[in-house]
Amino acid sequence: MDDATTNVDEANQNKEKDVIEANEEEANPFASKKKKQTSRVWVEFKEVTLPDGTVKVEYIHCKHQLGVNKTGVVICDVLQKCLAEWEIEDKVWTISVDNATYNDAAIRMLKDNLAYKNSLALNGKLFHVRCCAHILNLLVQDGLSEIEDIVFNVHESVTHLAKAKSRHLIFSEIAFKEAYFGLWHKVECNIFHAIYCIGV
Repeated sequence: MDDATTNVDEANQNKEKDVIEANEEEANPFASKKKKQTSRVWVEFKEVTLPDGTVKVEYIHCKHQLGVNKTGVVICDVLQKCLAEWEIEDKVWTISVDNATYNDAAIRMLKDNLAYKNSLALNGKLFHVRCCAHILNLLVQDGLSEIEDIVFNVHESVTHLAKAKSRHLIFSEIAFKEAYFGLWHKVECNIFHAIYCIGV
């Protein structure tokens, strides 16, 4: 094994040790806890502090910076440069993106460029895949917008009940009386009580 490969392996092992050490809990329970990075994927990222004090992460293998101009052409160019640099142009089967219009344009151009080079697996039938989690999130947000008044009222009720122990006791007594279950549908009462218990 050559020295360059050994150095890269040692560097990766050191980074993994640093990530594991950073994830260990501090002895002081009142100190601010750092978010756990449970995946080894985080070894491939480094923290970057921006001039305004915001902390972001940066992928260590990507040397190309995306500017403010996030058009489909710019994104396509950056993707092509990265694929060429990593020598994986002929190994990409699929790309998953959200539903932004500039992503559609970028993926369409990238697919055309890779098709021109005969680098697409299965003639590109699986190349562009929409992110199901993003679409599901949009559906859930749309559904929640229909009942946001109800969610707000439940949240306010839970906040009100949680402010004092006496309110909690009174609510528990009322909620578990057999006579009170007749006033509410049993499922609604149980759901409200479960939400209240989570809120407390």
